[in-house]
Amino acid sequence: MVQKSVIISHRRDFDGIASAAELSRFLRGSVEMLLFTNPGKAEMLSTVSKLAPVKNTDIYIADVSMSADGYEELCAEFDKVKSHGNEIIWIDHHPWPESAALKMKPIAKILIYGEDKNKCASELIYGKFCTGDEVCRKLSSLAHLTDFNLRPEDKELDDNLVKISQCIAFLDRDDRHSNELRNSLTEQVSTGLISGGIIDQIYAEYKKSEEENLKMLNDTVKTIRIGRYSIGIAFADNLQSNMACSKIKQLTGANIQIFVTTKDWSAHVRSDNGINSSLLSSALGGNGHEMASGFTLKVVQKELGKAIEEYTNTVFAAAEKVFGDQ
Repeated sequence: MVQKSVIISHRRDFDGIASAAELSRFLRGSVEMLLFTNPGKAEMLSTVSKLAPVKNTDIYIADVSMSADGYEELCAEFDKVKSHGNEIIWIDHHPWPESAALKMKPIAKILIYGEDKNKCASELIYGKFCTGDEVCRKLSSLAHLTDFNLRPEDKELDDNLVKISQCIAFLDRDDRHSNELRNSLTEQVSTGLISGGIIDQIYAEYKKSEEENLKMLNDTVKTIRIGRYSIGIAFADNLQSNMACSKIKQLTGANIQIFVTTKDWSAHVRSDNGINSSLLSSALGGNGHEMASGFTLKVVQKELGKAIEEYTNTVFAAAEKVFGDQ
């Protein structure tokens, strides 16, 4: 009898999609549930709640970190999941608070965690489970390019990676339509195809909204200079994060770029080589890599313009504290 399995992966980038696709190939038809999430406390708790009926199943979690905020509550929920005869296998390449890792280690059957500056989650999964699978090898190498913001020399490949990344960003919301399209996208990627098919369908929807979102980004961009740091921030409803941060850099020349999606107020932080912008993300309750990190702030102001102003002021005030003495 084939062991039942569940996959939970990161929904915001190609590494998350590729990780789920590789695991789907490795688990070969035993996957009963495919879930995508983000590493914030509220969404992770919501995702774990969907595991309540799951019993005697291997649960694979990929490319999702454990944040400092609320890890004790999350670990307690995962302990309940384990008590139903489930095994938890967690593969991640993001930094974790050591206290969170110590809490999770007795719960997980396998726990690979901590910042890896050389490999993304897809590469860790390939090395652990999928060695010899040529499609998985290809996906892991492509995920490395997107996750470390590297550009291939092959222009067609570069165009395809940009296109699929824009599609994934467009689907970065938790509703039935997006979930169904994201699962279909993952199914196609698991065959090794990163162009055509469902990608063209999603991309056509994305292009309809791109012009409006770029205008909003241009209209909301703001900068602040703190010593050797120049920080640019801008807002839009939905754009691919690397593209949006590149646009902010182009508009402002900032060496730290922050793009905030107004649909869920999540911030995507990028920085130039040698600048550890994750210090700012950590100060605002987030985490990530030195040059690619993120955070989410709670917004109570209902009027969009005022909400953007308050968000910007909060980020700039935190940046003053983090970088003011450097």
